[in-house]
Amino acid sequence: MKKSATIIFLMLAGITANAQTVFDPFTNEQAFFEMMHSIVIIILVFLASSFVLTLIKLFLDDRLKRTIVEKGVAEGVIAQLLPANQKGKENSLKWFAILTAIAIGLTVVSFYMPSGLYAATVMIFSIALGFLGYYFLLKRL
Repeated sequence: MKKSATIIFLMLAGITANAQTVFDPFTNEQAFFEMMHSIVIIILVFLASSFVLTLIKLFLDDRLKRTIVEKGVAEGVIAQLLPANQKGKENSLKWFAILTAIAIGLTVVSFYMPSGLYAATVMIFSIALGFLGYYFLLKRL
């Protein structure tokens, strides 16, 4: 909670630091563009760092498991040290299916350029297909 409050405060600090008397960031196109640009950059940095940290964690966990298996440690000790993390794999598979479906939906929207409601329908349908694909993948695995 403290992190999100700090991030929101820092994003809004740029708006309040403007020295003009009347400032409405939603009518000033340049200020709105800069605000959206900074928000997108912060989100991308968060996603990239989360991805890298997750990869490092998975790599180190796999390395630890291999070392434990090579040493021939008792099964009870292994169960205590390494709890089953099946939920993380399912979560990764879910996000892969959903983001792939979103990418396909955005590609279809960019090729055919439908109007607002039709574009939203295409995106909703592609996300639904992503969830359906996730369900079938999970059922098969």
